[in-house]
Amino acid sequence: FDPLAWNIRENPEETEKDNLYKFGKRQAEAVFAQKANFPVTMIRFPFILGPDDYTHRLSFHYDRVRDGKAIYMPAPKVKVSVVQSEDAANFLLWSIGQKFTGPVNVASPESLGLDQLLRWIADSTGKKPLLVNKETDSNHSPYGVHEDSVLDVSHLVSLGFQPKSLSSWLPGLIRSMADPDSRQSKLH
Repeated sequence: FDPLAWNIRENPEETEKDNLYKFGKRQAEAVFAQKANFPVTMIRFPFILGPDDYTHRLSFHYDRVRDGKAIYMPAPKVKVSVVQSEDAANFLLWSIGQKFTGPVNVASPESLGLDQLLRWIADSTGKKPLLVNKETDSNHSPYGVHEDSVLDVSHLVSLGFQPKSLSSWLPGLIRSMADPDSRQSKLH
């Protein structure tokens, strides 16, 4: 997405109304990129995962697999980008002393297959995920996207910041979820 090429407008087009969140994010970036009279950097984070995750997206999956409960995931082979919460914080701290502007994608360098996430959870819990084809209000995966949503981090790396690879932190985070004390939000 190039915020300099976006057509700023007050209302989304008909095709954008089904994803107002995406429209709003793009609109905000475009307004800052095109109209700000000061330097602007747009930091783009994907799903942020860590022991301090107040969204509990990862624990949704861990708990349901551990408890043998159904998970509806429309496309388990889809790949998404994620970033470790510590990496996200380190990038923000590091970026304070930098001079770059414009959009920067901040994520682990490789994408996460949702099926791989479920395999790591299965390895940790010793239980097989129960995937179902019928969606309910309670079983829909918070990562239940329909298509790949992957961020290119080559610009991030070219700026001199090297995010951690998934395999260096995500399996350990998942294993730590077996300890209830590790799952207490550090935001309280």
